[in-house]
Amino acid sequence: AELEAAAYDPQELSDLSRERDRLRNITDLLQATSAATAAISSEEGQGAMDALARATSELEAASGYDDSLRGLLGRMGGLSAELEDVLYELRSYVDELEADPNRLEAVEDRLAAMRALERKYGDVEGYLQESRERLARLENLDEETAELEARLTEGERRLGMVAAALRSGRETAAERLSAKVQENLGDLNLGKTTFRVDLVPTEPGPSGTERVEFMIQPNPGEPELPVRRYASGGELSRIMLAIRLAQEIVEPGATYVFDEVDAGIGGETATAVGAKLRELGGRNQVLTITHLPQIASEAGTHVVVEKQESGGRTITRIEIIEGEERRRELARMLSGRVDEASLAHASELLVGGR
Repeated sequence: AELEAAAYDPQELSDLSRERDRLRNITDLLQATSAATAAISSEEGQGAMDALARATSELEAASGYDDSLRGLLGRMGGLSAELEDVLYELRSYVDELEADPNRLEAVEDRLAAMRALERKYGDVEGYLQESRERLARLENLDEETAELEARLTEGERRLGMVAAALRSGRETAAERLSAKVQENLGDLNLGKTTFRVDLVPTEPGPSGTERVEFMIQPNPGEPELPVRRYASGGELSRIMLAIRLAQEIVEPGATYVFDEVDAGIGGETATAVGAKLRELGGRNQVLTITHLPQIASEAGTHVVVEKQESGGRTITRIEIIEGEERRRELARMLSGRVDEASLAHASELLVGGR
């Protein structure tokens, strides 16, 4: 409203700036234009008009004797008419300068008002155009709102279709994964443990309308818990092994590190875990920290880590062992000593591991 009332116009601003410069120098302008007027038309007969009239009269007389001067006489007439026109405009200019002594003040006030708008709004024309566009949008708000609501409805419909398709695919994949993990748990002597993939509804987002949660029931009658909240280190490692074995077909070439996978197990369970680790290592890199010979014997590479004192400091020594040295290490892991019985058992483990 303020800009509309002010009727801001860049061209007017430019014109007023020039007019202000003219009015500020009005005394010099009046003096110069008055002198020019007097030089053209002097009351004493000494002006340019009088001189031109006398010259025309003399030339007219001379042309009576020589027709070739008629052309010059015609041009003199043109000069006289042009000079009269200049004199008329000069007198009008002087009258205009003297007509409104308060004009300078009015021009200054108008310029100040327009400069104030520029300081307030910056690009006044751009701001005014933007304001008009905003006003037009507000005036068409109902129509625009209806259009946006229609687009929102269509977007929600499409989102629902995509989310439903994604959920259907997840449900199918969840059933397959659950069955495979459950089978692996049985092979790892965790047959009483129940695994399930839960699809938890969430607000729509980049990952769909549900989040995937792996649920585990350690034993019948115990509460079902998310795998991420399961506290038992050894069993959790074997559960993760079962999950990774189920996933390796779609995620080959990964590196897995298992620590405490042998916690609280031995005998057949240890043998089963070792076999599954070897299966996982067929297409992936698997690093396992273990104290069980049944698991160590399944490794493609056997590394011994031990601490030693040297020069008053404790250092960690890492050594890859093979052949007879590995058989003796497995024998030591089996019974704590190396004898014929433990060596024979170690040989059996190595044959089974291969």
